[in-house]
Amino acid sequence: MYLREFPNINWIRQTAANGFARGKDVLGNQLPADGWPNVILKVNSTHTERDNIKGPFSLFYNLKGRSLVGLDNQWHSVSNHFYCLSNQDQHFSLHIPREEVTTTSNIHFGQKLYQDVVQNQSHSSNWLLDNMNNTLVTDLELLAKTAFMISELQSKIQALHTYQQQNESDYSPDKEYEMTGSILEHLLFVNSQELRKIELVSAQKVATRKELFKRVNLGIDFIHSHELKNLKLDSISRNCGLSKFHFIRVFKEVYGLTPSNYISGLRAKKAHSLLGDQERDLQSIALELGFSELSAFTRFYKRHTGQSPSARRN
Repeated sequence: MYLREFPNINWIRQTAANGFARGKDVLGNQLPADGWPNVILKVNSTHTERDNIKGPFSLFYNLKGRSLVGLDNQWHSVSNHFYCLSNQDQHFSLHIPREEVTTTSNIHFGQKLYQDVVQNQSHSSNWLLDNMNNTLVTDLELLAKTAFMISELQSKIQALHTYQQQNESDYSPDKEYEMTGSILEHLLFVNSQELRKIELVSAQKVATRKELFKRVNLGIDFIHSHELKNLKLDSISRNCGLSKFHFIRVFKEVYGLTPSNYISGLRAKKAHSLLGDQERDLQSIALELGFSELSAFTRFYKRHTGQSPSARRN
C-alpha cells in the first residue's frame, strides 16, 4: 500500500491497535493477509504530531527535512542522512517540528513479509523446505537508535519510489513485496551484525554488557541528532550516563575506533553525499558540516578521502 498522505490519525491508531482485524486498508480495500500490510509513505508535510501508534517493524527516514521519532521515552532525529528503526508491536510517535518542511519516506513492513524474511534469515534451507507452511511467530531483538543511511540502502528505497511513480496505474503488489523484502533483508542483516558487538564489551555479566552497549549507542544517537556539529565529548558522555574516559573505552571496544574518529568518519561520509548535489556550493556544504572556513573543509576532506572536494564533484 503506497500512500502520499498520512492516514487519519484516529483511524490508524484504532486500526493498528487491533492489528488490522477488519482486514481492510485505509480505502476500504480487502487486505491480502492478516495483520499489518506493507505501508510505504512518501508524504510532503510541515508541522505534524502523530502520537502513540502501535506499529509493525518500521523504517523512519526523510528524503528531505528533519523529523523526530519517539520510542520508549526517547526521541530520535531522522533526516536524509540518518534513519531509525522500531520493533514489531512497539508504540511510536512521529513529530515534524514547526516550520520544518519534510518529505517523509517511512516504510511499515507487513507482518507476513516480516515473518517470511526473519525465518529466511534465521533458518537453514532444509528447515525452510520442511516447514514451508509453518506459522511459527519469530521476533528479533532490536536496539532503537539512528543509523547512517548508506548508499546501498538509499538506492533500494529510491528504486521503490521510482517504481511507484512509473507504474502508478499498473502497480504490482508482488513487485512491492519483492522490493520491500530486499530493504527489510538488508536492515535485519545489519541489525544482527550490530547486536553481535555486545560481546565485545569487556564485562563479565551479560546484563552489564547489554547496558553498556545500550549507553554507547545513546551516545551515537546524540551525535547523529546534532548533525555532527559542535560536539564535545563531555556532553556526549554525560548524555549517556558515563564518564568521558569510560565512554571512550567502551566505544573503542565496540566500534574499534574512538568517538572522535567516528565523528570524523561520519562527517566525511556526509560530505561525500552532499558533494554529489551539483546545486550546492562548496561554502554552504562546509558550513553545514561545521567548518567556518572552506580551506579547513578542503583539508579535512582530502585527509579522509585522498581527493579534494572539487575533484570528488568533477
